[in-house]
Amino acid sequence: MSRLCGAWVDMVAPALYVQRYLLPFGNHLPEDLTDIAASSAGMFDPNGTRDAIAAAIEKLDARHKNSPTKAGKPRAAISWPRIPGFLDWSELPAPPRGVADDPLTSTTIAVANWIARLADVWSSVETVRLSRDYLADGDIAPKPMPVVLRT
Repeated sequence: MSRLCGAWVDMVAPALYVQRYLLPFGNHLPEDLTDIAASSAGMFDPNGTRDAIAAAIEKLDARHKNSPTKAGKPRAAISWPRIPGFLDWSELPAPPRGVADDPLTSTTIAVANWIARLADVWSSVETVRLSRDYLADGDIAPKPMPVVLRT
């Protein structure tokens, strides 16, 4: 998934959605956008993606704990990045200060910031994984964020 650089709130530019992930706000895609769902890359599941990142961290942490040092001693614990809480559509995170009072804009920016935090967490996880040979396990290429799509 490309890094989130901003958010579109323009509903008249359906070409923007072709081959991109769609994020149905409130888990509901507006009726006028249902026709573009088939040409999109899929429906992004924010909490499913969050869970996939948490599972990846757990797997790496288990590998870390089961990998003694060369001297045979346990390794010091890794301080993994904190994953944001679940995205709750009824209680969205507050948008940053200075964002317009328009509900569509402020909601879009709040959700975009949540997703950006999730991407930052994944970036930090990959930095940790790639900095330790026993975690990278020979795979020296950064892995993309494990995006989960709704079915």
